[in-house]
Amino acid sequence: MAGLEVLRIVNEPTAASLVYDYVSMTDKLSTLYILVYDLGGGTFDVSILEIKGEIKEVLASCGDTALGGDDFDQSLVDMFVRRLREKTGLDLSTPDVVLQVRLKSIAERTKILLSDSPFAVVKEASVVMMDGEPVNLNLEVSRVEYEEMIRNLVEKTIEKVHDALIEANLSSKDISEVLLVGGSTRTPIVQKSLEGIFDRPILHSVDPDLCVSLGAAVQSGLITGEHIGHILLDVTAHSLGVKTADDFDMQTGDADYFSVIIRRNTKIPVRKSESYYTMVRN
Repeated sequence: MAGLEVLRIVNEPTAASLVYDYVSMTDKLSTLYILVYDLGGGTFDVSILEIKGEIKEVLASCGDTALGGDDFDQSLVDMFVRRLREKTGLDLSTPDVVLQVRLKSIAERTKILLSDSPFAVVKEASVVMMDGEPVNLNLEVSRVEYEEMIRNLVEKTIEKVHDALIEANLSSKDISEVLLVGGSTRTPIVQKSLEGIFDRPILHSVDPDLCVSLGAAVQSGLITGEHIGHILLDVTAHSLGVKTADDFDMQTGDADYFSVIIRRNTKIPVRKSESYYTMVRN
């Protein structure tokens, strides 16, 4: 839509890894294993890379396309709705687009405050109307209370970290560095949870909001032949294929099976083909 030519689509954690220069950290003949933890607004990705001098090779990539900071916001929105219901007795479960948008904006600001402070005071006037009178949202949220709300979401990301380690045939002790990507990694419970796995302080080395776009710029330099000092070997983060049928419903015509053509964690670029045949005449 912007009129830009897409030369390559690169996974976000892979792009972020291109910003970091490990050659200065060790002998060029040594091997380092880097884990990139990318928790953005709507998605979560984790990649493990092997670094040998100028060569960066992705060993494994996992993630959840429906988990991110937006879910953290929604946990706070649900709490605000409960507090308003207790205060007014109004049933706010019916979707109200204007109310939801406003509450999400309040939730995002609250989440950001709780990344730096143990408490956040929420004071919003005229959030809803009751009997023609405005009702204010006025409460204090503690970081402990907030972290308890999102604990299960953070644990889901930690499960994916373990999956990536298993697929890369590595243990947490093999990881030399954990790179944090995405604004949601500013949430303290995220960093604490990772410290529990890797037994070291987990810190932001580069602005987590910028490192993906900076890495994409490095990737564009690689494509256009600039001498950048990196060689990138990437993989596909998800299995790619087509919907096919083992059984065929003549009434609905639904196909019930996902036929994988390129399996996840296959080195890219890659080209593969499969032949498929019709099961029913016409």
